[in-house]
Amino acid sequence: MKYLRGIAVYDRDIGKRVFNKPFLHNEKIDQKDRKVNGNLRKCIRLLKSIIYDEEEKNALSSYDITSIIHCMPEPMLAYNRGQELQLIKSCNEYLNYLLRDQEHCISLSVPNGTRKIFCTEGASLNKLRITIKLLQDLLSEIEIGLSKSFRKLADARIRY
Repeated sequence: MKYLRGIAVYDRDIGKRVFNKPFLHNEKIDQKDRKVNGNLRKCIRLLKSIIYDEEEKNALSSYDITSIIHCMPEPMLAYNRGQELQLIKSCNEYLNYLLRDQEHCISLSVPNGTRKIFCTEGASLNKLRITIKLLQDLLSEIEIGLSKSFRKLADARIRY
């Protein structure tokens, strides 16, 4: 199994080799994404896009986003095509849950098991808060847009 191979990269700042398992990381992401009909990657792309669009440097890193969403319970990702808005809400609920249950939050590990997600060299609760704020701003915009659409639809109906 090639995905079990690891690599060691020399880190000049600390003066030693750092071991990692990037192939195992990718395999774990692929496995879970297949189980949830591609919804894992949809959530990951959504959060990465929000952060990129806002050019927010203090939000979660791409690697940490991937790791956090990988830890989402499968039922929270179990939506069919066409239910992507529910998926966004589910993602928001999970991120807020992590903020409320910090004990659970700090227990989470990256998919390849090489470190905890929330640690000195990884994510922080402050970065999680910033990411949640960006996601909630998007959800607010979606709700405003939908309410305008429904009002127009209601006005367009024929009344008897």
